[in-house]
Amino acid sequence: MGLKNLSPLPSRRGARAQIGILALGHAVTDAYAAFLSPLWPLLVTKLGISMSLVSLSTSVMNVSAAFMQPMYGYWADRTRRRIFVVAGPGVTALFMCLIGAAPSYAALLVTIALAGVGIAAFHPQAAASVGTGGYRRKGLALSVFITGGAVGYAAGPLIASSFSARYGLQNLYLLVFPGLLTSFLLYLFVATPPPRPASTGLVGVFRDLRPRLKPLGALYAMSALRAAAIIGLVTFLPFLLQERGLSLIQGGGMVSLFLLSGSVGGMVGGTLSDRIDRRMLLSGSLAAATPFLLVMNAIDHVGLSFALFLALASFALTFSNPVNVILAQELIPNNINTASALMIGSSWGTGGLIAATFGLFADAYGVSVLLKGIAFIPLGAALLGLILFRRRVAQTVDSQTFKRA
Repeated sequence: MGLKNLSPLPSRRGARAQIGILALGHAVTDAYAAFLSPLWPLLVTKLGISMSLVSLSTSVMNVSAAFMQPMYGYWADRTRRRIFVVAGPGVTALFMCLIGAAPSYAALLVTIALAGVGIAAFHPQAAASVGTGGYRRKGLALSVFITGGAVGYAAGPLIASSFSARYGLQNLYLLVFPGLLTSFLLYLFVATPPPRPASTGLVGVFRDLRPRLKPLGALYAMSALRAAAIIGLVTFLPFLLQERGLSLIQGGGMVSLFLLSGSVGGMVGGTLSDRIDRRMLLSGSLAAATPFLLVMNAIDHVGLSFALFLALASFALTFSNPVNVILAQELIPNNINTASALMIGSSWGTGGLIAATFGLFADAYGVSVLLKGIAFIPLGAALLGLILFRRRVAQTVDSQTFKRA
């Protein structure tokens, strides 16, 4: 029997199956979202664009995929329709697989923006479906879902670079079929739980948010800074690797290593958040990323030590990602899709806007200097968390918010 007939609080077996299928959809959607990064050296050569335009393109993708998420989350809080979850992977796959056929920079921007629509539609409702499933270990459940996306995001660069190196960038459209199949499977088997009672209209949403603005602002800012660091590393790391003599496939593999290590970090961090104070996990893990990135940048050749510190930096950066989502959902439980959209989507878009400035810096000072500067962003996020999550701020919300799930 398809999972679409499950009750809002499914059995343990059914709950596990639903989490697994949603994690699969997340993996496929984010795999396509990661196609762009390793292909930039080819696209730069084909279209003759600068690093500044590379940054602009990446920002268009992140803004389209991120800033629309609160709108989809708002709609999803008020409807039982599954269209957002079901359509996400297929729409993302369709347009991301057309980037190789884009005849101009303008066409590339349009294609990237439309792919972002699929990404934005999928994430809030899928995350809320996990967050409202009635699981005892919410941290673990959300970690499985987020790790699915992280694994897909890690595999995407290797898939895109390997395929393009063998069959050509112009034939990338042939990879569209797994995304379409995933949308079909989600249509058959995934149920979206009924929305929780939501505040009426946008006025009600703002009323829910107002007394929680300080802790939500802290979560949002930390998530945005982390996103800026990740986007900057994923975008410009391939150029550094190319300068050091790595092939397209080798560069894609190194980006995949970075992202895969982050998926492990998210899984571990979310699981531990069921047992350890989440505020400590947030700031501690982000602070740990800075020394790892600095050591990585100090290594002047790409070998085992470079890969090790790259992996450790990614692990630390993504460690607290599920914690951001859980805390936001607990802060505004009557608008859980909106909370998910803010932490998974909108903050990522803000990070993308920050990262848009990185291209100008790379044009002026070089990619290597840029990556050294990016290393200090996680430390800034950690310090911001220590300031904004002081005792008096935490007391503005219910004391249960920051306790174990």
